Amino acid sequence: MKNRLSPWNLGATLYMPATREDIADAVLHGKIPGLRSLVICLEDAVSEADIPVALKNLEHLL
Repeated sequence: MKNRLSPWNLGATLYMPATREDIADAVLHGKIPGLRSLVICLEDAVSEADIPVALKNLEHLL
């Protein structure tokens, strides 16, 4: 039987708007020490005018 991961081990979730230019650094290159949980917002934190920038940042990350 596998050990279950405790939700306490997940830590605090960082909420980032997709318009941030440093998302890839934060997620892929460890810019934020100890980061284990991240939500990238494509909705509330992104204005309609910024949608193209947000989508480009997300595409770059994926």
